[in-house]
Amino acid sequence: VEITALQPGFQQKIVNLTTNLLIDVARAIADPQIEHAPLPAAKDDAAQKIVRYLQDNYERPIQVRDVAAQLHMSERHTSRIFRRAVGVSIQQYLTQLRIATAKQRLLDQSRPISEVAHSLGYRDARHFSTLFRKHTSQAPTEFRAQQGTQFLG
Repeated sequence: VEITALQPGFQQKIVNLTTNLLIDVARAIADPQIEHAPLPAAKDDAAQKIVRYLQDNYERPIQVRDVAAQLHMSERHTSRIFRRAVGVSIQQYLTQLRIATAKQRLLDQSRPISEVAHSLGYRDARHFSTLFRKHTSQAPTEFRAQQGTQFLG
């Protein structure tokens, strides 16, 4: 709307959005705590397809049957192939991917934690908070409070 209507404050809004984008990119690059989920060995094509599917769809609720349906395999066979190639279950990998993404999204102080949870495929913010604490030893609010100012000064 601002671009087509050129409303008052248009230029300042563009500057602010650009600044926020640059800060988010710098945080994502500089933060050594952001964990990247392990990638499977390149030789296993099925495991690569599963990883790609998980990375493309982690923002919605996913179950093993959804992944298996994409590969036209049984749930058991899909789970076995993935665990052999990656070393963790599909659900563990998905959780690692979501937690790593949550760490980045929680740096945006304006986003409520419940919104971050929903944006990662969790229907229940309390379940997200429990998982986040289990994997990081911090509640999302604690993580946000400590990480949000680490780049200032």
